Amino acid sequence: MFTLELHSLLPNPMIIDYYSTKDTVLHRLHPVVKLVFSIAMVLTIVYLQTPRLILVLSVLVWIMFAIARLPLGRLLIWSAMPTFFVVSIVIFLPFIGYGWEYIFTVMIKGITAAWYMFLLILSTPTMSLGKYVSRVLPSWLSDAFLLSLRYIFYFFGETQKTFIAANSRQGEGIPWGKKIKLFGLMIVNLILKGYDKTEKVYVAMKSRGYTGRMRLVSDERFRVRDLAYLSLAIVIPLVLIYLEMVMVL
Repeated sequence: MFTLELHSLLPNPMIIDYYSTKDTVLHRLHPVVKLVFSIAMVLTIVYLQTPRLILVLSVLVWIMFAIARLPLGRLLIWSAMPTFFVVSIVIFLPFIGYGWEYIFTVMIKGITAAWYMFLLILSTPTMSLGKYVSRVLPSWLSDAFLLSLRYIFYFFGETQKTFIAANSRQGEGIPWGKKIKLFGLMIVNLILKGYDKTEKVYVAMKSRGYTGRMRLVSDERFRVRDLAYLSLAIVIPLVLIYLEMVMVL
């Protein structure tokens, strides 16, 4: 039976909007500084090979979750989805000769990187972040980025509805072969629903004067606290990389 509430494993747009607009020290930082910090931490995670140093970054991100007054219990639930994807990758590594320490390191890397992305998304309004993304990326790519952030959660909600509907119609006595076939049909149905949703969004945007560029207005200014946070994005990676070099030597 498909009883798992998939939509509960990731924050939906309303939850993101609620937590990203809170008033904390972290929320008041400049969006670009928070973006640079998260990217710097993810790149550091990719570079590091020592599990203890990666765990330092894992502890750091949870401290920052607490500072931003984000829901720690919900964050543990939302961690299930990236954990599932990481496990689905590393589960086959023992069969091709990789040791358990390496597998553990890969798992910690993937999950910790996801936590830093959660920190960015849940502490920065989507439109504020999109304003600066649109200045760097081509218009079609920046708009796709913004819409993807909003509708990836719609996809999970539709997935849950499809699973519930299928479960209510197929019962429990259907052979596994047929269940797999039904699952494939559900995936096709979801893709068609996604296409239909995209078409409706495009028509709605065109009717409101969309010309190929989203014009976003915000009043964020670069302040001293932003400089301090930006310095952390430089100091923390350098210290951890130095410590790893010392351990290797």
